[in-house]
Amino acid sequence: MLALLLACTTATPPNEPQETGTQETGQDSGTDDTSSPPDDLSQAGPSTVSATSETQSASCEIELERFTPQGVTNPPLVILSHGFARDRKNMVELGEHLASWGFDVAVPTLCTLGLTNTNHPQNGEDLVTLSQALGGSPIYVGYSAGGLASVLAASQDSSARGWLGLDPVDSEDLGLAVAGAIPQFGLFSEPSSCNASSNGTAWFQSGESLRITDANHCDFEGPTDQLCTAFCASGSSSPDPLRQEVVWALTTAAVLGLDGDDTALSAWWTPGGEQYERFLADDRISSL
Repeated sequence: MLALLLACTTATPPNEPQETGTQETGQDSGTDDTSSPPDDLSQAGPSTVSATSETQSASCEIELERFTPQGVTNPPLVILSHGFARDRKNMVELGEHLASWGFDVAVPTLCTLGLTNTNHPQNGEDLVTLSQALGGSPIYVGYSAGGLASVLAASQDSSARGWLGLDPVDSEDLGLAVAGAIPQFGLFSEPSSCNASSNGTAWFQSGESLRITDANHCDFEGPTDQLCTAFCASGSSSPDPLRQEVVWALTTAAVLGLDGDDTALSAWWTPGGEQYERFLADDRISSL
């Protein structure tokens, strides 16, 4: 498991809180219409994104980055969680990307996912508490052990719309016991010790998960760092731009689909869909 590898060193401290600001991401549509996206979901969406820092109370004071699309009325909530011995700064690029597609994205630093204090059930409970504080009805997205926290949260949160695991890992079959209760999708790298030999694949039925060819565990962060690549990418530069293109496109399509956009799912996640078949023909994905 990733814990066995990353425990050899300490996590990089979170970023200092940022001042409220606006980041230009794509072109500002000035509307809340994201029903007709351009073909490539790996690229920035139509909304300009504003970024703020917040603190919310759970079992600790949760620090989070919030990415909000301008001009979008009542954007759907996404809660995006980091992996073991990581923090919110490792997921902010993906958070901003999803916000550009019309989502209100909260990227927290989890209370108990560090070298000395990991408690997966508590992380799940904290995410539900965070969801309630932010308005509820979330789509949970989580990377690695954050994927475990996300499925635990989704199984407890009656308002959850679904969840997506990014190379998620299980511990003591906690995720296996609750997966499948609500709509779900999973993206995986090649099996390795960093993703517990892809043990999270056991959570998913046929059609719910895909493997990204030659991907390593670090390809699902944004940005990653040398701590991850040293242990989980054989020291190579990661994420690889081509693999990250697939991760971001399929992540965006899954989140759009969990928000009710069947067109995105049909194109990117369903055999016969134009983008699915393109990735398949280029040997960039395989079904699980």
